[in-house]
Amino acid sequence: MGTRPVTRRFHPGDSRAVLIGAGKYRKLPSLPSVRTSLEELRSALTDPRLCGLPAKHCVTVADPTDGNRVGEALARAAAEATDMLLVYYAGHGLTGMKRQQLFLGLRDTDPQRPQFNCLPYDVLREEVLGSRAKNRIVILDCCFSGRATTPLLSADASMVLDQMDIEGAYVLAASPANSPAVSGERITEFTHELLRILRQGVPAYAENLTLDTIYTHLRDVMRRRNLPEPKRLHTDAAGHLALAPNPMYPIMVARRREAQELERQAADDRPSPADAAMTGVVNQARRTQALLDRLLRHVDGLERDEEDPDRLDQLFRIDHLAVRMRRAQENLMVLADAEPIRRYRDPVPLYDVLRAAQSEIEQYDRVELDDIDSAVAVIGHTVNDVTHLLAELLENATAFSPPHLLVRVRCRLLGDRALLAIEDSGLGMSDDSIAEANEMLSGRVPVDTDSQRLGLAIVAKLARRLGIWVQLRSAEQENRFGGGIIADVSLPESLLVRRATARGTARVPYGSAPAATE
Repeated sequence: MGTRPVTRRFHPGDSRAVLIGAGKYRKLPSLPSVRTSLEELRSALTDPRLCGLPAKHCVTVADPTDGNRVGEALARAAAEATDMLLVYYAGHGLTGMKRQQLFLGLRDTDPQRPQFNCLPYDVLREEVLGSRAKNRIVILDCCFSGRATTPLLSADASMVLDQMDIEGAYVLAASPANSPAVSGERITEFTHELLRILRQGVPAYAENLTLDTIYTHLRDVMRRRNLPEPKRLHTDAAGHLALAPNPMYPIMVARRREAQELERQAADDRPSPADAAMTGVVNQARRTQALLDRLLRHVDGLERDEEDPDRLDQLFRIDHLAVRMRRAQENLMVLADAEPIRRYRDPVPLYDVLRAAQSEIEQYDRVELDDIDSAVAVIGHTVNDVTHLLAELLENATAFSPPHLLVRVRCRLLGDRALLAIEDSGLGMSDDSIAEANEMLSGRVPVDTDSQRLGLAIVAKLARRLGIWVQLRSAEQENRFGGGIIADVSLPESLLVRRATARGTARVPYGSAPAATE
């Protein structure tokens, strides 16, 4: 029996990264998004809260005219790296006649003769594989980049395996062998989604974002957005290398602790605070939640022991479905005016509350969070209700907007209040429908639990309980796609604390979570 690969983080001091971006060309269309992609990826790789690579170990080669600058940077990094060598390229990918090679475009590349004045992928690959680094990673964000991962002819199969069957080698490509990549407006689509995973994490019981975890979630989100599907070529050991901690892991840890408390409460069979007529329904909801939490813990154990990325992906899906089922059960508690079961002792940063809400919806990967002031935190005993309210609004926004468009969450501080705007790009609502919904959300009319808009009814009940102001408005004037709804949410001073005035309001550290209690 072979030794089971162990997930581990790379050692920053012994690792190097070379980021190559070709956005300006003399004979090819310019790619303005490449420059931003390069800058944003460098920022994530050198961010001590994310990847933690020292800035001096991350070299950027922007708009090289020929291969000399690239070669010098590659040779130096390959010689210095002993743990991880990461090479990233963004730009035009071209193909040649012979064996349909892959060429990486540079400023002077002639598309009619790509073999001259360009960077042949074969040359880059050999330089990378020649390094003594334990892990060698190549990330290609260009057209036809899948040629670096898939042999085009059966006769080439053994050759490619010989080239890549080296411990610690991993190639991640933005598109299949015969497909173009998508440049995007501000940043390339592939790199944009890669950065979202590094910065926001994935809703799974995975403490770290390994290369296999990143690939699996990249593949799913690109499929859902009808974008080219990423490809990979790797050895098993390399897939277990972690680039960064999973920012959503503390949330999953907190859920596990909540599950233990929930199971204890269900065993005690404590009476519900709801009206007598709803006591049976609420108690049944509690028991169902306890079962779902036991299921989540069981799936967690399976995830920890699973090595196959595809089976792990299926376990993640089951995990995520159980989390959504638990929120559906909590809806019964809200409709019965019962107090929440899950509570927190300490304040939780608002950004983490938003991430928790994002992790509880089906299309979590379509939500893009704005920069949130890390000093703003939600007081502990209201965290679950605020999370639930925001999750319902995010669920509505993703459900009623095109699957290839993002739902954006913006935040700004106004005095001691936090103002959130959740914007989708769907068909929108009529003025009468918006007015009717706002009447219910504002408390001027009773909550209609028989309405088809059950999600808004849940939001209305939670908003009244917490003193949160929620209103809908048309996004037609602000949305470049010409439609959609904006849900404005105002969190009052009574729900928030500042880091400077309250203990425990700092961002939840990776690998830990705020303790849940009754």
